[in-house]
Amino acid sequence: FAVTIVATLAVYQLTQGIYPYSTKSVQEAVWLTQEYLALISVVSVGLAILMREINNQRRALEEKEYALRMHNSTLESHVHERTLLLEKANNALHEANIQLAHIASVDELTGIANRQHFRSEAQRELNRLKQDNQTASMILIDLDYFKRVNDTYGHGAGDFVLKSIAEPIRQSLRPKDLLGRMGGEEFFILLTETNVNSAANIAERIRQALESLELHYDGNMIKITESLGVAELNKHENWSNLEDLEYLTSRADQALYSAKEHGRN
Repeated sequence: FAVTIVATLAVYQLTQGIYPYSTKSVQEAVWLTQEYLALISVVSVGLAILMREINNQRRALEEKEYALRMHNSTLESHVHERTLLLEKANNALHEANIQLAHIASVDELTGIANRQHFRSEAQRELNRLKQDNQTASMILIDLDYFKRVNDTYGHGAGDFVLKSIAEPIRQSLRPKDLLGRMGGEEFFILLTETNVNSAANIAERIRQALESLELHYDGNMIKITESLGVAELNKHENWSNLEDLEYLTSRADQALYSAKEHGRN
């Protein structure tokens, strides 16, 4: 289009006797104009080819950019999906770990701490009390004549009794007190920052609560009693020379044996 305009103007000027060159010959002006127009045509064709190539490359780049955006969008979608799946897997793993930790630390029958978990937590608490120069007390509980329950009503009745007494014992304690099942019909309690007199009062409250229970199983009403032993580990004793938990448990066990010897309950 531009070449056509230039050629039209050149022809018009030639017909009007206007020569853009310093010449007086019409023939020479025509030749020069033809050369000029030829040069313009060649340059225009070259520019047109160049512009077409540029446009083609631009369209190719736009197509590649669009393809890249679509690819990135797909990748982002995949990454998002994988992230959600990973978060879900991590949450499931976390829940599984919590459940495993619960299973490892809780007595399956009664729902309270098992022996191993209780001993671990109790020793940790005694270490803290030792550093703070505080007093701790232990209560050991053993059901009286529990074998008779199993022999008379069956082991299902025995399991029922053990499950039934866990909550009344727990309700007699403070939130910071530790309750665990030693095994069989034996339970133990660690009372932090509690002297032996206060621990004895708590033990008596537990004894009364269990004695008043009326447990109904398979049409039978089961009454139980228990004996308890209480011991104290106080700041006046040389803690560093003691196997704290073993020492305290042993003394409470001696007291429990004395309760059994003196008539139980």
